[in-house]
Amino acid sequence: MGHMPTLISDLALILTVAGLMTLLCKKINQPSILGYILAGVLIGPVVKFLPTVAAKARLTVGADICVIFLMFGLGLEFSVLKMSEVGMAGFISATIKVSCVGLTGFVCGQLMGMGLMNSIFLGGMLSMSSTMVSLKAIDDMNLRQMPFVGLVTGILVIEDIAAIFLMIILSTVAVSQSISGLDLLVSLGQMFFYLIIWLVLGIYILPTFLKRTKDLMNDEMLLVVALGICFAMTWLANALGFSTALGAFLAGSILAGTVHAEHIEHLIKPCKDLFGAVFFVSVGLLVDPAVMIEYSGTIIILTIVTVVSIFVFLTFGMLLSGQSLHDAIYAATTQTQIGEFSFIIASLGLTLGVTSDFLYPVIVAVSVLTTFITPFLVRAAPKIIAFCDRVLPDKVKRKLESFQESKQSERVDNDSDWRKFLQSYFKNLLLYGAIAVGLILIVNKLVAPRIYALGYFEEHIGSYILGAVLFVLLLLLVPPLLRNRNTYFTTLWLKSRANRIPLMLLAIVRYCVACGILLLPGIMYWHIPPVLFALVVMPAIYFAAHSDRLSGQYLKIEANFLANFNERQLNENLKDSNSVGHSWLDEQLYVSKIKVAEDAEIAEKSLNELNWGNIWHVKIIRITHGKKISNIPQSAAKITAGDILCVLGEEKTLDNFVLFGQNSGNFAQVGERETLRSFIATQEDLPADQQLLCCAVTVQKDSALNDNLYQSWFRIRGSG
Repeated sequence: MGHMPTLISDLALILTVAGLMTLLCKKINQPSILGYILAGVLIGPVVKFLPTVAAKARLTVGADICVIFLMFGLGLEFSVLKMSEVGMAGFISATIKVSCVGLTGFVCGQLMGMGLMNSIFLGGMLSMSSTMVSLKAIDDMNLRQMPFVGLVTGILVIEDIAAIFLMIILSTVAVSQSISGLDLLVSLGQMFFYLIIWLVLGIYILPTFLKRTKDLMNDEMLLVVALGICFAMTWLANALGFSTALGAFLAGSILAGTVHAEHIEHLIKPCKDLFGAVFFVSVGLLVDPAVMIEYSGTIIILTIVTVVSIFVFLTFGMLLSGQSLHDAIYAATTQTQIGEFSFIIASLGLTLGVTSDFLYPVIVAVSVLTTFITPFLVRAAPKIIAFCDRVLPDKVKRKLESFQESKQSERVDNDSDWRKFLQSYFKNLLLYGAIAVGLILIVNKLVAPRIYALGYFEEHIGSYILGAVLFVLLLLLVPPLLRNRNTYFTTLWLKSRANRIPLMLLAIVRYCVACGILLLPGIMYWHIPPVLFALVVMPAIYFAAHSDRLSGQYLKIEANFLANFNERQLNENLKDSNSVGHSWLDEQLYVSKIKVAEDAEIAEKSLNELNWGNIWHVKIIRITHGKKISNIPQSAAKITAGDILCVLGEEKTLDNFVLFGQNSGNFAQVGERETLRSFIATQEDLPADQQLLCCAVTVQKDSALNDNLYQSWFRIRGSG
């Protein structure tokens, strides 16, 4: 209890002065961050006539906790779905801005004689804009409804991710005291694989856990559980040699996809705001006016370089991504400042002992000045746009407009079957390849040393056990890695014989990757020659790829994962659908009528023999043979020449099925395709006892129908 009075007096001083300063900043229409920093300066050792914080050591620990809360809060606002919505325009703009401004900061540091490490960290600090300041500037100027705001938000999201990677890079550079490409590649590779593993496991486990314990969760329990997850991920990241900020951000990003995200964000906000205030006050405590006066020239130069470089490179990046000059300039003016991530990077440099003491107060001063400048630049954006419009030659403006139009027209090309197939192919290959490599790294670096340290097994026995466990885990990845349920593959295969060779080569590449992954446990832990072990691997791959039970288990896991991954979005869509009407299954499924050719090879074959359901993912719901109508025929029903078949399926699968029939000469489509609802509604010409009916049912969570809902749909009918 001896330390408690000092801690309480420090907190009282920090929060009281911070509150007064933020009120002053709000009065003069400035961000609250400036008030916190100013409060830190006032209660620091520089201002003698005011009380000073006594427990600086404990405040430093508090600042570390503040960073965790800040990163956790940013993670809650982030989601992979948001990243996918940003698009290529946001990615191009953010990449050009971060890389070019960072390089400019590095060169500037070198020219001013700051040294290698100071210059590297300086470049990183200058490249990160403040999310809070940028969005506040947009709100203050009433620009929320402007078309560029969505892109600005996307760029800021990408910058947050880039900042995480940048912290990893800077930590690696700081440890090695040199720029080693191999070290950077290894660190980033490890982080990438761990990131994939954490996200996959986290998205699969955490939302499921929260759903199972939903009835037990009140506000108190949800807050405790969320913070427990946050600090557990922070500890795990630190144990693996990464920054605590990465773990906190990752914990928030996993929870961001759950339906509890907004509630957790609401509960966490007071804690985040409180610790955020303490963090920025601690930033102000490190400000030394004497140092700022000494380096005033450096501060002014860096302020000008920051504002100009961000404005120029972000404008250029947005123009290059196909945005208009108006939107590019407006967006650039909102981000001409540095903020919270710059302070975190500066703290990282001090903690690692690789940056000079003068750099921190210099960066704080640059942040304050650029934050003051940003609102004025946003207000001046229309004048800057008008000036550029006057100065730029008509030829340049026409080229910019033409380039913008061409970028927009590229969206048409994105709909090609080959492009969609390749996107799906490489996404699948990279995802499961990364998971496999991540599993190997975790077993090799985390599990193996602890197994050997326990001493229960001799080293060679432990190696055999680890190899077997890893082999089984990797074997489970084979079905999703090799599965070829992509409808675009089928479309391309049927569309042209010329497509079949490249498609077969891509399939072989996929099999080679699977084989290479499964060979690794034998080489690493069993020391079996690759050629000999391949004799074991090849049958295992065949078994895994053709095992219905294994594929079924995987599909169940995949369904749970996708449900958890899209939980928040699905819940929002459900709310929207309840307000505007349901999107029923019979509106999403289509019916095509096909006529069996007189000389068809499929004639006199049963539906069971044809196996169209498993091969083409379609369902025969009616067979018309002369005047005889058979609804929902049994698998033993035979197809005869001249029969009219009503085939049910998704639109793309029906395209592939009809194309197959035309190419083989077995059948051809007759009439127009229609939705199942339309098909059911237009049966007036049939007797009532021969009509197909469908009904809507609510499937309970634990119902057996959940195991095979698509097949069960056709067994629930009123007559026929």
